[in-house]
Amino acid sequence: MSKKIDRKLTSVALLILMIIIFSVNKPLFFSVGNFSSILRDAASVGIISCGATFVIITGGIDNSVGSMMALSAMVCANMLKFYQLPLILVLLVTLILGTLMGSVNGILVAKLKIPDFIVTLATMNIYRGLTRALNRTDVESLQHPMIENETFGNFGGKVGNIYYVTILMLVMIFIAYYILKHTKMGLYTYAVGSNAKSAVLTGISFKKIKIFAYTLTGFCCGVAGIMSASRMMTATTETGSGMEFSVISAIVIGGCSLQGGRGDMIGTLIGTLLMAVINSGITQLGVSTYYQSIIKGVVILAAVLLDIAYASLAEKKLKQERNKELAKEAA
Repeated sequence: MSKKIDRKLTSVALLILMIIIFSVNKPLFFSVGNFSSILRDAASVGIISCGATFVIITGGIDNSVGSMMALSAMVCANMLKFYQLPLILVLLVTLILGTLMGSVNGILVAKLKIPDFIVTLATMNIYRGLTRALNRTDVESLQHPMIENETFGNFGGKVGNIYYVTILMLVMIFIAYYILKHTKMGLYTYAVGSNAKSAVLTGISFKKIKIFAYTLTGFCCGVAGIMSASRMMTATTETGSGMEFSVISAIVIGGCSLQGGRGDMIGTLIGTLLMAVINSGITQLGVSTYYQSIIKGVVILAAVLLDIAYASLAEKKLKQERNKELAKEAA
């Protein structure tokens, strides 16, 4: 527990350090308006991470989150733009679509036992291809027609300085946190990620937990797709492009182990905010897009190395405690 707290404190310290560095170089960075924009930009990653954290804790990975978000946004936008369907029906269909896409990933991984990396790499291309196939533009202007639904557009608005999507992200993170920490589903998720064989021997359904994790991720992608479409009032084939990188980065930086069995939503939130701050800061500093990728890669590598260091330290401490106990018994 102490090591987990230390790990989070280190991430928080890094977050504060980044804010100080960017604020010193760009005074406008440290402003209510800018922080409001940072939280808004972090929301899609945070929302999708609510499901993806479960996947990674089980020892899996999902490369298709950006494509699921894109297809959800495209279907949502098309139903509103070209068919003028009732908003409640559009939202319901979009969420069901996201959930189904996630469950397809889960079934292929859990029941057919295909490696999750291969499954989600394949569905990433399939879902992105479907997004492009459904894409419709104004032929004369080559622009994406805008959604004409005032109620839907309000989803992209804000109350005071806080965007609705930011509030939604925080609510979903709280719900995911509660599930992980206070329900059997959360306990089983950690058990499967820590030792799948032992979990099965205790009666935990490995397949159900895996399918649940991927299905939840799909649902979250559906939510993110809706909020993205409401913010832009349209959808493009590039919606969610690179989202899988951002989501996995935020979760890993937050202390989640890619080997499974370790991580939580508080760490994921910290990682999400850290990535958003870095993205905003280096953009405002005018750093070239080429160097931006390098910086992000270095941050992720540093986070992984830090995680390895903490794991090694924790293992050494555990061995020392065991040796002390053995010495006491021998005495």
